[in-house]
Amino acid sequence: MIHKEIDDNRTREEKISSLNRFIELHPLVEIQDLYKWLYYGEFGEIVIQEFYSEKKTAPVLHSMLEGLRSDSDLDLSPERVWEPLGFSQRYLMIYLTPYYNLEYPLMRVVNLIQRSSAFQGYRMRFKLDWILLKDEIVSRNMGLSKQDFINFEDRIQFHQLPELDFSDTFKTNYPAASCIVATKLFFEYFPEFAQEPKGFTLLEDEAGSSVPEEEEEVVYPRWEGEAL
Repeated sequence: MIHKEIDDNRTREEKISSLNRFIELHPLVEIQDLYKWLYYGEFGEIVIQEFYSEKKTAPVLHSMLEGLRSDSDLDLSPERVWEPLGFSQRYLMIYLTPYYNLEYPLMRVVNLIQRSSAFQGYRMRFKLDWILLKDEIVSRNMGLSKQDFINFEDRIQFHQLPELDFSDTFKTNYPAASCIVATKLFFEYFPEFAQEPKGFTLLEDEAGSSVPEEEEEVVYPRWEGEAL
């Protein structure tokens, strides 16, 4: 498997496949969560990116440590280290507990977050992708109608593209600690993580290779650098 470069020309089929994977991993979602997922993939976590400068590493590091403690209290440890976000997939959700358990440095993630704002996408593409997402979800039997989306857009003043949080439903059912990092940065520093199991659309088979019948377990090397 090789890492596929992010570009602006992902096909409709590739985008729908991304949506299918997200819903498969998170079946209990509301419209707000679909919006958040798409938003994260295009723009990342804007508030965090803009607030934490090179001189403000302590708050985000403290937040990560709190998240790790919360995962420990809840006995949470996702199998995957990263998960692609949205249709454009310019950003990844990094699950902190499996990353940290492999003894990779938290400070490296903090530094990547600080640099991730340079990879933000485009408002027009987000709006076009939102139309595609709406049409696809309404066409499915998920209990979400076109009017539900209209009501949601009116409530949040969609034309301003506000940065929302995940819904309480989502956070209750999927509480694992995570952070948002630009895809390009993450794989530049950690190319070994591009070997994640199949199913993520950032991965493609090498030319001429066949898809294995069974998914092989990926064993990552442990980090040999600093603890944090």
